[in-house]
Amino acid sequence: MNQLVKVFFMLALLVCSSLISIESRALTIDTKAPLLNTKAINGTELNSTKLLTTKPIYLVFFDPYNAQILKQSQLLFKKYSKSMTFIALAPGINNNTGITQWAASDKGVEFPVVFDKDNKIFRAFDAWDQPTQILIGQGGKVKFYSQSPSADVQPAIESLLMGVQ
Repeated sequence: MNQLVKVFFMLALLVCSSLISIESRALTIDTKAPLLNTKAINGTELNSTKLLTTKPIYLVFFDPYNAQILKQSQLLFKKYSKSMTFIALAPGINNNTGITQWAASDKGVEFPVVFDKDNKIFRAFDAWDQPTQILIGQGGKVKFYSQSPSADVQPAIESLLMGVQ
């Protein structure tokens, strides 16, 4: 019986430690953002290293079946497109390029849209909850990270563009 209790506690410890490591994957402010090197659905090459030489980057990870965040992101694009690069990304889970294109078109998106077929980008940016919004400053560091549909990224954009962050 004593051996069985030890095994149970070891398994419980293993499960708890793996949950802690999953939680700690989330990006944190002022840490280096993962590199983005992909193509948009329209064929546009998107390389964060090159893009960051001229402007900060706004990434929005969205669910094509519930893409309200794209409407908000499009409004931000209209206001800040001269100062920031905007990119929308959709996961390859229960999705395809056609559905992704339809969702972006339906919301009037005018910036590059990526279909992440194998979910490598979602994994790198820990963007499993949608919407996820991320701002990356020109130094390649995360300046804003949220997985909340009610997150207001605009104050962070203003701060970033004014050089406060």
